[in-house]
Amino acid sequence: GTRVLNMRIKPFRQKKGQEPLAAVFIENADGGGACAAADTPAYDVDKDAAQRIQDLEQELQFTRENLQATIEELETSNEELQATNEELLASNEELQSTNEELQSVNEELHTVNTEHQRKIMELTELNNDIRNLMAGTGVETLFLDENLEIRKFTPRISRLFNLTEGDVGRRLSQVSHRLADIDLPRLIETVQHSDQRLEKEIQTTDGQWFLMRVMPYLIGTESFSGWVMTFIDIDALKKSQLSLRASENALSESESKFRLLAENIQDVFWMRTPDLSRTVYVSPAYEKIWGRSLQDIYAD
Repeated sequence: GTRVLNMRIKPFRQKKGQEPLAAVFIENADGGGACAAADTPAYDVDKDAAQRIQDLEQELQFTRENLQATIEELETSNEELQATNEELLASNEELQSTNEELQSVNEELHTVNTEHQRKIMELTELNNDIRNLMAGTGVETLFLDENLEIRKFTPRISRLFNLTEGDVGRRLSQVSHRLADIDLPRLIETVQHSDQRLEKEIQTTDGQWFLMRVMPYLIGTESFSGWVMTFIDIDALKKSQLSLRASENALSESESKFRLLAENIQDVFWMRTPDLSRTVYVSPAYEKIWGRSLQDIYAD
């Protein structure tokens, strides 16, 4: 006979790491089998199958048409790719030729780079030699460009100028110094107009003496680009000269007093060398007492 059943499918709550499960409940429907059977819709399997076959045939026809269009597009794309491939082959040949040229240029650049590296090493060694030379000579040197801006200086120049590495590029007039009674920019301007190097003994504010030289920074036989100022410490020599000059003045004054005294006394004052071989001085009283000329005594 015909029975009307109720079927319920209820999923279980899934736990972590557990396969999904469902419970199926089948039970008699309420209200009796006849009513339930009458309310149950009837399905024609053949009709549904025919409709399904028709739908599938339409989908197949549509798919065939799409496939044909896709094949035509692929053929067109293949022709375009073939043409592109030929262009790529031509480009590849050009790139191959360019690569050979670049390889040649690279070799030339490598040769030039090696030469530059050698020049840089020579320049570095030369700069080190100049730096050590300037530091070893003990001469304070200041390099200026044509605008009287600081270009370079030796470390010992800090004895005379308040300079640091950050002062490179500043104008000379903006840098303070410890030179007494001297206007350096005007002095350099005077040397520039005279076109002759300058040597001048100068003194610092604390009394030290230096020999200052100002000369052009030569970049050719008859061209220059700036100025070189050197300061040589002559403090010991200058003070020795001043002391010697003072001693000479004092000696000259003492000699004058001695001669004045010797020429006005009545006694004979006679001076000879330590070996008694030569007369150095005889007072005028000798002529009166001995009756001989002073020239004769000096000639003996």
